[in-house]
Amino acid sequence: MPREDNLKLEGRLNALRDIVLALLEAEVERGQESAILSKIEQLLDAPDHQEDPGAVNVEAIAVQNAAYREIENILEAVRERVRT
Repeated sequence: MPREDNLKLEGRLNALRDIVLALLEAEVERGQESAILSKIEQLLDAPDHQEDPGAVNVEAIAVQNAAYREIENILEAVRERVRT
């Protein structure tokens, strides 16, 4: 992927992340903290349903791990915003 396309993609992902954070922060401020954050935390507990760990390619595992890390980062960012 050309560098310009990567930069556009990064910008779009950053915008989506900012929107998600703002929406979550608004929900927490409305008193919905435990409901919405626990629902998101459930995403981290999702089983991979893999009986043969070697059957999944390395790229798929890397993508899933990155998704989990981003979910954790978003949860932490929301909690930090609400604390301040």
